[in-house]
Amino acid sequence: MDEKTSLSNLIRDPKLEELELNLSKPNLFDILKLSDLEIRHSNFLAWLLNPSGGHNLGDRFLKWFLKDIFNDEKISWQDEFDVDNLDVGNMTVLREFHNIDLLLEADKFVVIIENKILSGEHGNQLATYRDTVKRHFKNKKHAFVFLTLFADEPKNEDDKIVYVNYGYESILSKLEVILNTFHESISSKTKMYIEDYIVTIRRHVMKEDESISIAQQIYKNHEEAMKFIIEHKPDRMLDLKPVFVEVIKELGFIPETQNKGYARFLTRDLHDIIPKTETRGWKNNEAFLFELNFRKKDIKLMCIVAPGDQHMRHILIEALSKVGGAKKTNTLEWSTIHSRKMNININKKIYEDYDLFKRDLVKELRKHQEFIDSVEKEIKKVKSQLSGERI
Repeated sequence: MDEKTSLSNLIRDPKLEELELNLSKPNLFDILKLSDLEIRHSNFLAWLLNPSGGHNLGDRFLKWFLKDIFNDEKISWQDEFDVDNLDVGNMTVLREFHNIDLLLEADKFVVIIENKILSGEHGNQLATYRDTVKRHFKNKKHAFVFLTLFADEPKNEDDKIVYVNYGYESILSKLEVILNTFHESISSKTKMYIEDYIVTIRRHVMKEDESISIAQQIYKNHEEAMKFIIEHKPDRMLDLKPVFVEVIKELGFIPETQNKGYARFLTRDLHDIIPKTETRGWKNNEAFLFELNFRKKDIKLMCIVAPGDQHMRHILIEALSKVGGAKKTNTLEWSTIHSRKMNININKKIYEDYDLFKRDLVKELRKHQEFIDSVEKEIKKVKSQLSGERI
């Protein structure tokens, strides 16, 4: 089957439309780009667990959570059957108390929750949190919860003895029960928040959403077409390269050797001063260039000295080192003397509008004009040492 036929079959597949419909449903967490931020997940859980959180759930979610925790054999001082009799109306929910993700403080006990939905356990943090709680809440009972996607155990044996293993599936199942049981008494906003949260966790974190199953089925049915599309998907770096060159010219600079993910230039005066090198380096044999590196999401303005005669490289590096923020270098070939981050994320969806991207890039580059002028000034001071030399 040729590529055109494969693509034709793909676009006529009803499953593709079903997937588009699923993904087009607005989701608050997607809109605000919160799905990949662990701290935001902890904030949302803190809101749900707070009896006074303004969600109209009261202490329902909190008590269901506590019943699960107190059912674990690691908690001997409280029984799950007594949870309904607990007065948790004045429960305090703290975020980042001594770096602890969540701390629930009641009159007679505290529950700490270490949330590892997106990152892994590191160092002795769980042991540190145990010591912190014992030190600050000496007169209260303690419960420790290790919250992960699939109720994983901590790495340390001492932590395994103390921490209750709890998974996100338990949280989601309780939220789904709440939606089904109390849907008439829950406000429309709270219902929307919870529904969006469930979709976000299942789709982006647990990879169990219906849309993922549809996407996998589409790929299986149209593998040739999907591979062809992936192979020829738009290349962000190549698409943006002409915009960088256009901005360089608009600001009065001289474009020099360009590569995918790199836009390089010199000021007009430096273009006439900087010597060429006979050593293999950039395509046009420049000895020094300003470089806009956009291979990752962030853009960096860099000052690069190319390989060449070490004496001449030393002259350039010494001149560049007199500008504030210079890095020391011991390399004998490519040397990055300055690296300055620009406040632009090229992956932002708004920058699919290249006119908007160009506008913001011009603004950002102008912020660094004083730095560029300083570099030019220092190199011009060694003009006589560079003039007429080959490196």
